[in-house]
Amino acid sequence: MPKISIIMPNCNYAQYLTAALDSVLAQTFQDWECIVIDDGSRDDSVSIIRRYMAKDKRIRLIELSHAGIGAARNAGLDAATGEYIAFLDSDDCYTQTALEVLYTHAVMLKADIIGGSVQNVFSDFVFCPANAMFTPCSFSGYSDPNVYLIDRGDATCNWLLLWRRLWRRDFIGSARFDPHMTTVGEDSTFVIENIWRANQIVDVNAPVAYHRLHDTSSSTRARPTDFFDYFIRLLNVAQNVSHHYSPVFCRLLYTSLAESLIKEAVLTPNLYKTYMPQARKTIIQCAKMIPLKYLSGRRKLMFWYLSKLKDA
Repeated sequence: MPKISIIMPNCNYAQYLTAALDSVLAQTFQDWECIVIDDGSRDDSVSIIRRYMAKDKRIRLIELSHAGIGAARNAGLDAATGEYIAFLDSDDCYTQTALEVLYTHAVMLKADIIGGSVQNVFSDFVFCPANAMFTPCSFSGYSDPNVYLIDRGDATCNWLLLWRRLWRRDFIGSARFDPHMTTVGEDSTFVIENIWRANQIVDVNAPVAYHRLHDTSSSTRARPTDFFDYFIRLLNVAQNVSHHYSPVFCRLLYTSLAESLIKEAVLTPNLYKTYMPQARKTIIQCAKMIPLKYLSGRRKLMFWYLSKLKDA
């Protein structure tokens, strides 16, 4: 049984896939398996994956047919055998010592979840192991998930990022991603739905992944209707688990969601054009779901007003 199972969903990212797999092969920590789930790619992705499989038996392929990102991650979880689970998207890369730093600290501190920092890079980023080293890092451990979430729940929402972490497989257990979230949001809903169960969460102040910013990322490719669906599903999850979180964190969470909703559906209406009726319906529905006691000032007034409107 490997120490780490790396789950890598992919769909039509052949131009980035080589760099992602090279970053896995370049790891200083070598006790891993890499499960690539290809979700109906029409480019050269599968042939690239098979070429890497021929070079290294630790790389495995699961082929799906347009099942969506949530279902792809679930297929990887079902097949994983490692002590810890890592999620690496096929357009991102690891730093060379990422798995070593994360696993070493996870074992030392008995962490259910451990995360490092992320470096955003542009689409033309070229992975080079020689440039991916960093010095030993310090860490912060949290035995109370609410303390961690409050401490890390800043405006950047980095605490929501799935792919900067290792997750102990026994901790994940039977938890799975929402298979109906096919393009965006499955990661943040998974984090909110499950992170409260952790007994120990650790953050290390070292970069572990390069996150590629480009026009064909899954969030960029998502349709406006996917974002509408994402807000509704995320709020449903938040309502179901909010009693596990402190009032301070709930205020942070709902304020963040309110800000995102305003940004997506109120301040940028031109993005939606023919989707405006659905955008309006989504805003009103979300406004009715966000507890006003967690909002303040203008946000509270705006969402109180929106909640009084009719859906139709």
